[in-house]
Amino acid sequence: MKNEEDDEFSRLDWSKAIRNRFAGKKLQFECAPREKIRFLEPLAREFLSGILAIDFDDCLITDESCVHDFVTDETPPDYKQRARDRYGIELPEHALLVDVLSMITSTD
Repeated sequence: MKNEEDDEFSRLDWSKAIRNRFAGKKLQFECAPREKIRFLEPLAREFLSGILAIDFDDCLITDESCVHDFVTDETPPDYKQRARDRYGIELPEHALLVDVLSMITSTD
């Protein structure tokens, strides 16, 4: 299930953006699937803003994104405790975001 955003992203000419031995050659870039994260989007928006203090719309999030992909110097240091307090879950190291969101929905 592709949408306009995915099609636009895949049509970009990456040969101009990437400077390496492939410069000037047509490169093909494929974005990871996003079906599961789209299904869980309302919860993902809530989780990202409430736990990690980032805006869902400011990120490229796929079904293969890990929670820790979004942990930066600006992330609240108590984000793991926030997840415990708010959702009653432990955040596993390098867990996929969709798996964490599925854990949350199964505990409700």
